[in-house]
Amino acid sequence: MDIKRILKEIEVDDSHILLGEGKEVEFYGRKITIKQVNFIHDWDKFAYYMGLFLQIYSAFGEAFKLPDGLSDLEAFRKNIRIVMGNSQYGKSAIKTICKILKIYKAPVRFFKKMFSIDDWTELFLWVYLYNIIGVKKNLLAVSKLIRKLSS
Repeated sequence: MDIKRILKEIEVDDSHILLGEGKEVEFYGRKITIKQVNFIHDWDKFAYYMGLFLQIYSAFGEAFKLPDGLSDLEAFRKNIRIVMGNSQYGKSAIKTICKILKIYKAPVRFFKKMFSIDDWTELFLWVYLYNIIGVKKNLLAVSKLIRKLSS
């Protein structure tokens, strides 16, 4: 997975991430639209499962930190890949990501048969970008980082 490709595809203006437009991503012929989770209906479930995943992530290694911005995504991707590939933590991490993807009505059964660790990591990064990094309070910092990366 190429982090630079993801960074170029992310639009951070209010009309894209914040007002409901999503990013349609295709995996093995199946499309899934990644957008911010509905705050009223799905936020509690999403926050619960994201918290579980981040607890697994932080339990794996104290050195693993959450990204502060888009510049830290490459290290975050590598760390997620290590966690998912671990025999002790990997199954529960992927199970938690599957629960998050069910909120998006993703074909999780199909993905379980077809996906590699890199596919799971990429899909989780899209969800993380739209729901954690793409929030209103970080929007200005995200746009500044994208400008720096693109120049």
